Amino acid sequence: MNTINPDDPTANPDFTVMVPPAYQLSDQQKVSSGVLALKDAKDLTKNYAGDKAVKVTVASAKHFQFDNGGTYKLVDGNKADIPAEITLNKTNPSSVVNALLTKEGTKTAAADMLTFNYMVTP
Repeated sequence: MNTINPDDPTANPDFTVMVPPAYQLSDQQKVSSGVLALKDAKDLTKNYAGDKAVKVTVASAKHFQFDNGGTYKLVDGNKADIPAEITLNKTNPSSVVNALLTKEGTKTAAADMLTFNYMVTP
C-alpha cells in the first residue's frame, strides 16, 4: 500500500490514508482491485478510531484515458461509479476503489498517473 503524506508535515496527524499502489488493466483483466483506508498512524494494522474525517479525491493526469485509445474509470465493488469525493472516518474506515477498463486500446502498453488528495474535515 502507498500512503498519502499530509500537506503540512508539522500537523503530525494520528492517522494515515492508505491508497492503492497501482492498477493493472488489460483486455483479459478488465478490473483491478484497490482500497482506500484510514489507518492508525502508529499501527497500520488497525483502523483509525479518532474523531477526524478525511475527504479523498482522485485526479487522473490523462483524464482516465490511455495513449493507446483505451479508457477506464474508478468504481466500487458493484462496478458503480465512485463519488467525486470519498469520506473516510472511524465508522467508515475504508472504501473499495477499483479500476474498470471501459474501452480496450490498441495492443501497445500505456499508463496514466492517478493523484489521491485528502482534506481533513472538522
